[in-house]
Amino acid sequence: MPPAETQPRTRDELIDALRGIALFGILAVNIQSYLRGLNTSSLGILTVASSPADHMTVVFTALLLHYKFYPIFCFCFGYGFAVQTRRWLSRGTDARQHYARRTNFMLGMGVLHGVFLWFGDILTTYALAGKVLAKYISKGPRQLLQALKWWSLVFLLVAVPATVAFTTAASADSAADAAIMARDAKEAFE
Repeated sequence: MPPAETQPRTRDELIDALRGIALFGILAVNIQSYLRGLNTSSLGILTVASSPADHMTVVFTALLLHYKFYPIFCFCFGYGFAVQTRRWLSRGTDARQHYARRTNFMLGMGVLHGVFLWFGDILTTYALAGKVLAKYISKGPRQLLQALKWWSLVFLLVAVPATVAFTTAASADSAADAAIMARDAKEAFE
């Protein structure tokens, strides 16, 4: 008896295209940081010798690209979660177990990437968000709204102050580095 035919896995090409566009936009914004390190602006460094084209590039990046692609990428993440969950539930499998395995792998890759390659890793953040999201797989809209209120409060009380503290520390380091560079340049010309 021939094996039963299985349905081919279908992909949503629009979501794949949006994901690709979002990744390209994030790369375009972050390319300066990749090239010059974390202590530089992701928009670029302008000096006295910068050309008008350099200035226009920074303005274009700031107005049209900066932080515009993260929401698209987040939407694709949530949409992917919903599609995967729907498929697992329709097969009668444990969606939480599948998602836990995927987020554990993503978390491991994110930690390795963040430690050994690039501090600005996003995989760890998405993995942790996925772990929180997986807790609400079988919840209704009212419960999801309550959870959203709770997690928003946690974000405001923890993430925002931590971001301010890290940004302040990074600014102080950048100011100290700039002062050292200015002193070294001054000594070089004397």
